[in-house]
Amino acid sequence: MRAIDKGVESFNGKVEKLILVEFSTGGTLSLHHVLRKNNPENIKGLVLLAPGIKENTALGFAAQFVARIGDINPKTGWLDIHPDEDKVKYESFCANAGAQFHSLAQSMRYLADEKPDITIPTFMAISSADSTVDPDLAREFFCKEMENKNNRLNWYTANGDPKKTCPGLFVKRIKNLEAGILDYAHLSLPMSPDNDYYGRNGEYKSCLVYSKSNNAEEQDDPNLKICREGEIGKNRLMYGEHIKENRKNYVIRRLTFNPSFDEMAEEIFEFIDRIETR
Repeated sequence: MRAIDKGVESFNGKVEKLILVEFSTGGTLSLHHVLRKNNPENIKGLVLLAPGIKENTALGFAAQFVARIGDINPKTGWLDIHPDEDKVKYESFCANAGAQFHSLAQSMRYLADEKPDITIPTFMAISSADSTVDPDLAREFFCKEMENKNNRLNWYTANGDPKKTCPGLFVKRIKNLEAGILDYAHLSLPMSPDNDYYGRNGEYKSCLVYSKSNNAEEQDDPNLKICREGEIGKNRLMYGEHIKENRKNYVIRRLTFNPSFDEMAEEIFEFIDRIETR
């Protein structure tokens, strides 16, 4: 929180239009900042990709207890342990990280209940299938806590319309079986399909859901080989979020790029162009 305060303040007097562009927990931090600072005049817009309004589990509070146990016995302080094959980011997940996010997001929601609506123009994008953060709560937050005529929410979905809608919400139907895409994953939204590492032809394949590497006595799921080495569209191998509904009928390689990236980027630039000086 102090770091983002410092970062935002460092632009004072140096730029004409400051836009905060954030992904996941970065969105939580940005929202926490603008709520604490009461819609600060120096921020002209927000771009929030898969923002973390709340973790997508009812057990988020439990991470705090696991983290405390981890202080005593470090081996128990992890929610997931994997080989960490990704060259760019972690794949193992310590309980303290989950506890810190839970605390931050909870604090942000409390502030939103107490403070006036966020009036800073906001562009938000989220997948309805997001398994990391709660997409429905993000949609509700956009509709209830944000008020600006330029606001826009891209709701990427493979299913029907969201439970409730509001002005500025655009439903983007993205299921494409011919391209092997069931839905969009949490990690996919900010990444171009042309990315050398995470893109359509990139080196990295996200198959952690089939790995049991945190328990040496268990064997990896046989679908792990299909996920890592198979061709999308064959042997039931599809891109998508690693939710149970998808895994019932398919082998899922978690989508690490956004097939709608170019369209979304154009919409973001149009949004920024529409922002008026506040």
